[in-house]
Amino acid sequence: MKIYNITHSSDIDGLASAALLVHCYGMPVRNVFFSQPGGKPFEDGLRLIKRLGGKGNLLVLTDLAMNKSNNKKMAVALSSFKRKGNSIIWLDHHGWDESSVKALSKYCDIIVTGELPFCGADLVYKLLCEKDALGDELAKIAHLADFAIYPKKYGKLIWNINYTQKVLGTDERIDSPKLRRLVSLLSMGRYNDKYITSVANAYIKMSKPYMDALMKGATAVNVNGIRIAIGFSKKISNQVACIDMLERFGADVAVYVPTDTGHCSIRCQSRIDRKRMVRIGGVDGAKLARAFGGNGHPLASGFAIEVGNGLTKQGVEKTRELIIENARKVYKK
Repeated sequence: MKIYNITHSSDIDGLASAALLVHCYGMPVRNVFFSQPGGKPFEDGLRLIKRLGGKGNLLVLTDLAMNKSNNKKMAVALSSFKRKGNSIIWLDHHGWDESSVKALSKYCDIIVTGELPFCGADLVYKLLCEKDALGDELAKIAHLADFAIYPKKYGKLIWNINYTQKVLGTDERIDSPKLRRLVSLLSMGRYNDKYITSVANAYIKMSKPYMDALMKGATAVNVNGIRIAIGFSKKISNQVACIDMLERFGADVAVYVPTDTGHCSIRCQSRIDRKRMVRIGGVDGAKLARAFGGNGHPLASGFAIEVGNGLTKQGVEKTRELIIENARKVYKK
């Protein structure tokens, strides 16, 4: 039996989910593939599922959210893989709409979805892996990263991996050798590997002018009592961009639009529940993400827009207006 994994390419959680499967099952890293909930990476993922051959194999989808705008296409792809005599497990901690659950659960041997106090890597580790020290720590790192909690012991390490993912994630190939290399390092617990630290340090030096550009052009608007910060830039970490905008503008919601990739992120103001080590409270940002065909958590979500060879000045203004327009619709008084 061959195990294949399609995982979320844009954060530590998706990469750690894949790394746990590599570590626990000896799954070849060449069987790890990278996707997104929308755009070209999503379409590439659909084509991959349809062309995967053989019989008696297992496809594990991790940390990938779905919604009604995409579920019909995904159902066709999963049906094709299933008809060949294969099995499917889907583990995702994002909230799904009922139509997506109904459309896709019929093709999955195991499916876990919903807004949970776990990240995707937590689910992979708890449900599919034998427990060991490396797995314990990797799942913990992914959990802390996904809930934006940075204790002293792991804070720098988490940001280094985050920055490295940002740099390597510019390679959007579904079989990205760069992201596979990072997954391989995580699967061995080599979080402070020279490769990771060198890429992270290069990112820190490179990103300053782009962060300056982000903050210079960012704006904040009040929509039905909710303060929303919106910023545009490229080549910077989505999480860093959103956190900085939340703090700078005292915003309830931050929307970051990367003008080079179009993989937009939404983060919302929240507080840490120290007992469960999760973030709670705040505005439901996933409502806004779903208005664009995306999905995610209430406090951390995303969506994709078309940017072509890069979002123009006119495209920036049009996108800003569209974000505000959709925010007015989903956050009604």
